[in-house]
Amino acid sequence: MIKLVVFDLDNVLIDTETIDEIAEINGNEEQISEITLQAMQGKIPFETSIRERVKILKGISVDDIDAKMNNISLNPGAKETAAELKKRGYTIAIITGSFDVIALKVKEWIGADYAFYNTLEVEDGKLTGEVSGPLVTQNKVDVLKGLVDELGITLDECVTIGDGANDLEMIKQAKIGIAYNAKPILKEHADIQINEKDLRKVLDIMTDEEKITKEE
Repeated sequence: MIKLVVFDLDNVLIDTETIDEIAEINGNEEQISEITLQAMQGKIPFETSIRERVKILKGISVDDIDAKMNNISLNPGAKETAAELKKRGYTIAIITGSFDVIALKVKEWIGADYAFYNTLEVEDGKLTGEVSGPLVTQNKVDVLKGLVDELGITLDECVTIGDGANDLEMIKQAKIGIAYNAKPILKEHADIQINEKDLRKVLDIMTDEEKITKEE
């Protein structure tokens, strides 16, 4: 029986890459987007990509970032899906290689129970170009395993939803791994694909799973 539903953040719960949005503030979005794409396609290690990109953000004001993040939109169906999942009794978590500046907002917007993210380091109100947090490595599954242990459940009681190479192990090891408008490397290993921007499709999948569970 599924008990935990885990969402990636960028391009899953929100329709953008957070770091690209921040880069627009100082005009470096093209440089950062190229590194982001390489990381999502699995061409460069995720840790390397994060550190390289965050260095480019050095000096950006956190006030400017906050204003930018407040204008980011959730993907269609995000709020409704989260609300319905909570109503059905599932625990909801966000596990992302993205950043505190958006993850904490989205956690509140959708009513998630947990959020795990990287933290952009700040000094005198500006980014230092450094990052800290548990997700600087490519392997999100380590965070998932820690949460599963905390909740006293197993990976066979989890659904995970992601779009990029850094979601791969998390997708492979959960009971149900969903590729949401995903890169080819993730689609190859996912149990189910959603190829349209509508998170309500997750509810259809969960409804089918609930029916199967009851029949068993």
